[in-house]
Amino acid sequence: LEGERVGVHPLRWNPCAAREGDEAELQRLAALLADAHAVINLAGESIAGGRLDAEHRRRVLQSRLDSTETLAAAVRRAETEGQPPPVFFQ
Repeated sequence: LEGERVGVHPLRWNPCAAREGDEAELQRLAALLADAHAVINLAGESIAGGRLDAEHRRRVLQSRLDSTETLAAAVRRAETEGQPPPVFFQ
């Protein structure tokens, strides 16, 4: 975990873990999320990364779906580790 402010813990993670079936990453995230107060998900392809043609829109959407699916799977697993986060900001 990184972060200088108390209670703020940005971290590196694989937003595609659920789609890729990366159980180890999902368990790692679950352990980090157990007893957390909130999850704030800012992951995803940048909309400023070029023209919003069909391919770019597809990448933006898929990146948002992947990160949300991975965090939701980790939160479900966190229920067995402790109290899952009651707040999820997207």
